Amino acid sequence: DVADAQKSLLYSMGLKTVGQLLNLPKDSLSKRFGMEFSQYLLCLTGEQTAPLPNWSLPQTFQAELDFVLELDNAQSLLFPIRHLLSQLEHYLYARQSAVSTFLFSLLLRNRAIQQWPIELAIPMHRLADIMPLIQLKLEKLKLEAPVLSLQLSAHTFGPISVRQQDMFQLHQPDHITRYQLVDRLKARLGEKQIHSLSMVADHRPEYSWCSATPGQGEALQHPSEQRPFWLLYQPQKLRSKKGLPVYHEPLHLLKGPERIETGWWDNQPINRDYYIAQQGHGQHLWVYRDRDNSAWFLHGIFSR
Repeated sequence: DVADAQKSLLYSMGLKTVGQLLNLPKDSLSKRFGMEFSQYLLCLTGEQTAPLPNWSLPQTFQAELDFVLELDNAQSLLFPIRHLLSQLEHYLYARQSAVSTFLFSLLLRNRAIQQWPIELAIPMHRLADIMPLIQLKLEKLKLEAPVLSLQLSAHTFGPISVRQQDMFQLHQPDHITRYQLVDRLKARLGEKQIHSLSMVADHRPEYSWCSATPGQGEALQHPSEQRPFWLLYQPQKLRSKKGLPVYHEPLHLLKGPERIETGWWDNQPINRDYYIAQQGHGQHLWVYRDRDNSAWFLHGIFSR
């Protein structure tokens, strides 16, 4: 397009048609109107190819389907959902990205919007991986009213996680990852029923862990050679014989003590000496002696 100032200048010079403009020497036009104007004329006459602007994908994804007939059953949404997710899959392949959260918006008969958010344990990009989870979640979706249209939107993306595969293996084994298993368990049992363990920066064993959302727990450096994975909910008091703990039989102390004296700041102090003890048949136990009263307690059991 020609700027308004240049159009006014052309009219003032008596140039009102493109033919009159093209009859003028090109060098003179370049000097008076600039090279950009001259290149515009060359593109207009086909003497020069017009440069096309670079095309880039939208920063967010959004697609919508309008239904001819309203849908009053959640299972009838399966096909349009698959269609929208197929579009999302192509978008993700083009961006070389994956998505962990996206949102379905259902326009209802009463013009209200019912939101249906989907969260994945890890970012995914393949329809074949996402669709089984959607089918499970769809079984629990309750429509507030018949649906007139369905919209899918995604705004947050992450890198694709590609697993190394065997180039000589024609058929990949049919298995799911642990994250896909977590997603399916959540869909079956509910979001609040699935948990994982997260480490907490606290030296007291009973406060050194907490429940967390799978995949979001915190990992800390842990003296795994001295701590059992299985801790008793409450330490079990043991008898003692000649100053040594007894659990069904006298225990042999293999390693220790590991002294833990902390917790004074929150009024839950402990003052303990921990030991790795062994039963006669070889089972290793984690026991401690309370330094305040010299009582012995069983706190954990090793797997060996």
